[in-house]
Amino acid sequence: VLKAGLSAAASGILFWGFDIAGFAGPLPTLDLYRRATQMACFCPIMQWHSEPDGGQFRDLMPGAEGNNERSPWNMAQIYNAPEFLDEMRYWHKLHEQLRPYLWETAKRCVKESKPILRPLVYEWPEDSNVLCCQDEYLLGNDLLVAPLLEENAHSREVYLPQGTWTDFFSGDIYMGNQTILIDAGDKLPVFTRNGFQRKHDGYTCNYF
Repeated sequence: VLKAGLSAAASGILFWGFDIAGFAGPLPTLDLYRRATQMACFCPIMQWHSEPDGGQFRDLMPGAEGNNERSPWNMAQIYNAPEFLDEMRYWHKLHEQLRPYLWETAKRCVKESKPILRPLVYEWPEDSNVLCCQDEYLLGNDLLVAPLLEENAHSREVYLPQGTWTDFFSGDIYMGNQTILIDAGDKLPVFTRNGFQRKHDGYTCNYF
């Protein structure tokens, strides 16, 4: 999925998103759903969109028996994990808190004909370390995202290009031009630059 997003950006597509947990077929595990939701939180478009129960692909997908609709509440019910719903609320609300940043970024990207989600090589074409980097991306100018793409993974290496980077969640500061090992726990590695602040934490929204 991430490679598709980076390819779309390289093709000049400004807005991009994906269906969290896929559109049809067997339900993913809770951890894969969690990781997909976390990545979607830091994408221009965050959505879950899936075949309804009894949809057209039901008989074509092995293991798709039962309700394979991808809503957070169906996942919580199927896996008998009511606490999972609160966890998913956190990421959806965080995406809403990013809305002012995404809105300003979208306006600027339309004006400048730049993709909102972009590969690192787009920003640092002279840095040989990012030429083959296919598992990190920029969201706008100020957020670097390194999603956890494997089930039950909690840590990964992250390459930070030139500059000063601040961990979005912990506030730890790192200098660029180095690869670091990040233990993200139940979150994902995200870094900010250019004095980005989580100044929209007071933004509220009401849904599920």
